[in-house]
Amino acid sequence: MFALKLHTNLAVLQPQKYVRCLPSINYYVNTKPSPPVVGTVNLDHEISNGSNASLPHKPKQVPAWRPTPSTDSSNLINHYLKLSKVRLTTLVVITSMAGYAVAPAPFEWSTFTLCALGTGLLSGAANSVNQFHEVPFDSQMSRTKNRVLVCGRLTPLHSMLFAAGTSITGLGILYYGVNGLTASLGLANLILYTSIYTPMKRISILNTWVGSIAYKFYEDASSSTSRKLFRFSLLHLPLMMILFLVNKKKWFVFEKTDDSEEQSL
Repeated sequence: MFALKLHTNLAVLQPQKYVRCLPSINYYVNTKPSPPVVGTVNLDHEISNGSNASLPHKPKQVPAWRPTPSTDSSNLINHYLKLSKVRLTTLVVITSMAGYAVAPAPFEWSTFTLCALGTGLLSGAANSVNQFHEVPFDSQMSRTKNRVLVCGRLTPLHSMLFAAGTSITGLGILYYGVNGLTASLGLANLILYTSIYTPMKRISILNTWVGSIAYKFYEDASSSTSRKLFRFSLLHLPLMMILFLVNKKKWFVFEKTDDSEEQSL
């Protein structure tokens, strides 16, 4: 430390016309660096030496959900069934089979089988793409947190390759095994469900309207066909109410079990 003394004669002119001299001012400048505070890190020294051993490490953030290890290939078919939402796909196939059965046209088992198979493959592809988009949201809900993509049993690339394979195969079966109109309707439903309905769920409840678009393609319906459709429509509302009641009970039991497990932890 050294002292730098500055002798400055400051004069102030007063209204009474006399001069008052102020005393000299001493300035002390400390050029010696202060000792480092205990518990700190000299970043300049660490950077100059190219070492970051003493730098504090950033704590790792534990994710809310962790992917589980991939299972063996023996369960691959089961993973594919879950990825394609096999129960929902089964319902879609049943509706297509019912539509083919009531159509006023000759019934052919080969066409009937190919129509059901192609519809099932397209439905599985659409559900696979849907799960691919919904992973960040499925991981936050108890109902969907155990899906194959959320748990890491299948990779996103694997799921998209599966969706591409099933969609191409399904479209080919419908086009060559049934007709071009059926294949076009299948492709339109695939695009509608994956590109419009699924993203629209985060924006508006109108996505349900988009997902229920339908059209009567057969113009010359007979009275027999009309009666068949009317009979099927009578079953629609009661079946829907039964499904609502059954699922409500299941969801209540599932949420109660999940809450009890969290309390035990």
